[in-house]
Amino acid sequence: MNDRINYVRSLLEKKRVRKKEKRFVVEGERLVDECVGRLDFVLFSKELPLLKKLKRAGVPCHKVGHNNLKKVSDVENSQGIVGVVREPEYSMEQLTGGAKPLIVVCVDLQDPGNLGTIIRSADAAGATALVLSSRTVDKFNQKVIRASMGSIFHLPVLDSEDITETLESLRNAGIKLIAARAGAEHDLWHSNFSGPCAIILGNEGAGLPKKIFDLADRQVSIPIFGQAESLNVAMSASIMLYEVQRQRHEPYGSCQRRNGGKS
Repeated sequence: MNDRINYVRSLLEKKRVRKKEKRFVVEGERLVDECVGRLDFVLFSKELPLLKKLKRAGVPCHKVGHNNLKKVSDVENSQGIVGVVREPEYSMEQLTGGAKPLIVVCVDLQDPGNLGTIIRSADAAGATALVLSSRTVDKFNQKVIRASMGSIFHLPVLDSEDITETLESLRNAGIKLIAARAGAEHDLWHSNFSGPCAIILGNEGAGLPKKIFDLADRQVSIPIFGQAESLNVAMSASIMLYEVQRQRHEPYGSCQRRNGGKS
């Protein structure tokens, strides 16, 4: 049993182990239940109704002492169950094959709460997928998983080793690159999102690097009417995603009239 505890701890604590093993850890009944079809095994310290479902699905379930489970718990009050999950695999072709892809690209985001919230908003807004630069916080960080409220299991989240190359591939696939930039000349209300597009978001403090702006087809800002300098990146993502869907759910002509035919 110690081998399993040590393995789970290594997955929790080390991104390189998660990357090598293509496995990550979920904790709590709700998140374990989300992953039933992809679980390697679970560890539990008390009897839970979910265990019957897991056993029926053929998931190996191993009982451990409360103190042992605390060693692999990332929260103060453990719910008594953790699971090891196989990472799903996606390809870029899967993301660009639909009629109107809506992709969120995160470049060098560092706050796990922000990334988790963006994933949740992207799921709620019907986004196709997320793409993360290599310097963005790990998508399977426990705080990211919790902040996503399970949405990380509902849509593809891909890592990009070379974000510039990935953006060029998206553009070549006919996807318009929209970079979020405070103070940009164009605001999102006068930008046309009705076609395939990728919303690009930058680091919480530094924003997007110049090379990304140079690649973008359009830079847009969110109007600010009060005295705040800017919006939190996760809030900005939510506003932009819902503006895309608002435009897409309007008749095409009214969208064009509002935008004055602009792109």
